Amino acid sequence: MEKELERLRKPVLKKADKSLDELLNKGYFKDKIELAEHIVKTYGLPDFDKK
Repeated sequence: MEKELERLRKPVLKKADKSLDELLNKGYFKDKIELAEHIVKTYGLPDFDKK
């Protein structure tokens, strides 16, 4: 018999920090991002739902 946990508090949603938008176009770690995109395009994402 499973007992459902009581939720005492609602999760707090935080808003995105707008100051991070200026870092978007600076190109930090551009080579690593390009490599990751290439791997995802080539092999796809793993299937985590397999049991």
